[in-house]
Amino acid sequence: MSLLLSHQNNVAPKRSAYETALERAAENGHTDIVINLLDHSIEEPAKKQEMVHRIFCLASYNNHPEVLLWALENGANINGQVKQALQEIPLSWAASRGHNDIVRLLLTKGANQHARRPHQPLSSAVNYGFASTVMLLIDTHIAGCGGGSYRDFFNEEKLCKDFVHYGFIVAAQHGHAHIVRLFVDLGFDLERYPKVGHSALMMAAQEGHESIARMLVEMWVNVNAEDGKESLWSSRNNMEGMIWWHS
Repeated sequence: MSLLLSHQNNVAPKRSAYETALERAAENGHTDIVINLLDHSIEEPAKKQEMVHRIFCLASYNNHPEVLLWALENGANINGQVKQALQEIPLSWAASRGHNDIVRLLLTKGANQHARRPHQPLSSAVNYGFASTVMLLIDTHIAGCGGGSYRDFFNEEKLCKDFVHYGFIVAAQHGHAHIVRLFVDLGFDLERYPKVGHSALMMAAQEGHESIARMLVEMWVNVNAEDGKESLWSSRNNMEGMIWWHS
């Protein structure tokens, strides 16, 4: 390490934004190396602070709580983004990987699960099919509001428009039948929000997710309804996937 540190220009050679020695250490949870490299490689305070936050995001994404806590103690912004490639907030990075311990830790430290930068953490968890992370975020929201039922959560007007609707459609689009079923079983009312059901059905059909399309039809979604832009039957690439409806 001392030999490496004697050549300061080589401490953080970059082939891309993610390949500095610091970032590699953070990605793999090597806290001592992160601290040593940071102390010897970056002198300008603003650049050092930016790197601390980048390390924080990488620790969230790669499930390294020790590195994460060190970054928080050294000024990382718990709800901040990193310039250039890393545009999500740390909570969204953790949710997108299903790292529930990191998600829980960030929430206890004050992370805002409703921030859109650019995606909300719940949507990130839905996008990758992590049902346990979805439930963790929902339970945390309900507890933060003083309690209540899952049905109240799923039909709270602002929340539905903000991310429950989007999450339901994304789950259908990406083939996560267990998430679609989870939302409905917990109380999401398709009859109250028919356009969401129609859009979810269209996306499932478009992507060829037969089990989800069948599920949505069984939930009384009107197959012939329109979502305001185009009918289900005119949606691109869906006819082949839907042909079983005529068999």
